[in-house]
Amino acid sequence: MSKQWWVFLVLAVVIGLTGLVAVPQRAEVTSWTVPTADCLPAGIGITPSGKVFFAEFATDKIGLLDPTTNEIRERDVGDGPSGLVVTGEDSVYFTARLDNAVELLVFIGGGNHWLFPTSGGSPRALVSASSGPGSVNLWSNERSAS
Repeated sequence: MSKQWWVFLVLAVVIGLTGLVAVPQRAEVTSWTVPTADCLPAGIGITPSGKVFFAEFATDKIGLLDPTTNEIRERDVGDGPSGLVVTGEDSVYFTARLDNAVELLVFIGGGNHWLFPTSGGSPRALVSASSGPGSVNLWSNERSAS
């Protein structure tokens, strides 16, 4: 390959890459103040209608934001909520790290609680996987299982 072709190829790649990076973008950021101070927001999940569930790790709560009304409601839950998987408009699974459990919270009332088989596991992330009708398949990690 001659030197001229090599320079042309390098310039084409550089121009192509800078063209991808230099495309002007516009972003709008909206923020809300969580009602409970020092809550340490952790996990986050979006409902089909756009409501936002979020874990409040330090204050042991799950919050639910409705961006259309700017209303934030909170529910007390197990110790150290973290990872979230939204299952509907008013229900969410989450890890309770300090309780060593996965919990189901129905925000309007009710729920369930399942302990991890190993003590001190401190589950954090929670991910859903495909499952059949009437089933929920969740994956989690145990950060410090003994």
